[in-house]
Amino acid sequence: MSMMMRTWEAQARADLAADQRAFAMIFEENRDYGQARRRWAEEAARLGRPTADLKLDAYLAAYRPVEQAA
Repeated sequence: MSMMMRTWEAQARADLAADQRAFAMIFEENRDYGQARRRWAEEAARLGRPTADLKLDAYLAAYRPVEQAA
């Protein structure tokens, strides 16, 4: 595994953990899951984070570097 891969993967995992905590705080405000999802999508877009699911596979896909053709 290259250093570049470890860096993007570590960042994806760290951002996912932080985003899961942030979503939990948003949800705790009024316990409305639908509203929390909408608010989180807006916040994620503002932060430049994936706006889909708060799941590891979604974050890894979003953070994985695009390989360039030789």
